[in-house]
Amino acid sequence: MQPTSEPLRGQVLANPSDDHVRLAYADWLISQDDPRGELIKVQVELAQRINPARRKRFSEIEKRLFNTNSAAFTAAAQTTNMNGRLRRGFIDVIKGLASDFAAGGAALVAVEPIERATLSEATDETLDAMIAAGTLGRLRSLTLNGSITDRGIAAFAQSDQLASIRILRLSKNQIGDAGVAALVGSAHFAVRSLSLNDNRISNTGVASIAVSKAARSLKKLFIARNNIDSDGVAALLGSTQLHALRELGLSGNREIGEAGCRQFLDPTLSGRLAHLYLESMNCPAPLRTELKELWGNHIHL
Repeated sequence: MQPTSEPLRGQVLANPSDDHVRLAYADWLISQDDPRGELIKVQVELAQRINPARRKRFSEIEKRLFNTNSAAFTAAAQTTNMNGRLRRGFIDVIKGLASDFAAGGAALVAVEPIERATLSEATDETLDAMIAAGTLGRLRSLTLNGSITDRGIAAFAQSDQLASIRILRLSKNQIGDAGVAALVGSAHFAVRSLSLNDNRISNTGVASIAVSKAARSLKKLFIARNNIDSDGVAALLGSTQLHALRELGLSGNREIGEAGCRQFLDPTLSGRLAHLYLESMNCPAPLRTELKELWGNHIHL
């Protein structure tokens, strides 16, 4: 018996990184004269390393398919007022208002293997709604900007939907120390890149990260333009949990000052961190020169 669409599409949703599953679904779609089948095959090919001539040929086919079928390919996102990007034949990246995703996200993730979402004007209430609808559980990357507070982050930390997220960007919200403690204290926290720029985090929140066993997964940590001083730097650099960290961003925390900047004159740190961001800091010019000599292109002053 010939397979039907639903089980095959369900396999794509359950295994978004498996191109064999996508190509099997593409064959079925082509047998049904559905142009998405050809799009899947073309975009899977374009996602590989191929020679320029082959890339040009497949890019031309992709353009033709978009010119005649783009509305159908992105219909699921359009019904939720979201902007979607097609990759390997399906929408895998969406961008829009958090309220729109809270309202229609469940229907969208039911038919498209969404792995990355960038949502603006997020609030505690829209985050609650997304958690309740189960829309976050398949995401690998989530960006939320708006006015989320400690209360909203604490609720998210309790949800097992946090477990799938590897890149979490929570910059430009109203998150404080309690929210940070709840997040990194979560049993579901497995984030590798965490952005908390432009929030309300002090040394207390930084200390929560420094002592958290869950923070062992972190490879990138950005806490620019918060309320951190040299004691916060000491907590981070003295952590026995952040051994996987490769990028650290502290730009704009002007209270770190000379005492904090001087702590980075450590050759063991320059050998471990690939990138260190200390822009817009109160580091005296002579100290900046010393740091540049030690870190070279790995430091951003």
